[in-house]
Amino acid sequence: MPELRIFDPCLQQAVIRFFTKCYPALGWGYDPTGRQADTTKIDETYMKTGCFWCLTEGDEVIGTAGVHAIAEPTGTAELKRFFVLPEYQGRQYGHLLLDAALRYCREEKYQRVRLDSNSKLQAALHIYRKYGFRDIEPYNGNTRADVFMELEL
Repeated sequence: MPELRIFDPCLQQAVIRFFTKCYPALGWGYDPTGRQADTTKIDETYMKTGCFWCLTEGDEVIGTAGVHAIAEPTGTAELKRFFVLPEYQGRQYGHLLLDAALRYCREEKYQRVRLDSNSKLQAALHIYRKYGFRDIEPYNGNTRADVFMELEL
């Protein structure tokens, strides 16, 4: 059974290996020095203003989710890098990650959680809607996202 862990710097290389597999599996390029640079410095990017979870099996990361505060509107967290490798999907692992992220947001007294996504990620969108996320207008200028959602806590 995979283990849900809060990010520790010893996991950084496994996180990079995960995203090296994950993005191509989605049909996208992985750019660790550009667009996805946050994935190479999880400690700096997420752990100072939020949290990052890794679902691990042995020494390998098979799923991730991150949360960090965003400035506008006040009291808002953003869900980022919510992925489960395709071969592990359908086993409720996404729910483990999302439950941890939302529990954290509630404990930290956030009023809402926002996310951006892509309509190609039907499994993730299904989970978001099941949890009560609703569609909103674009909020962050991400031109690669075509779905923007929010959950009131």
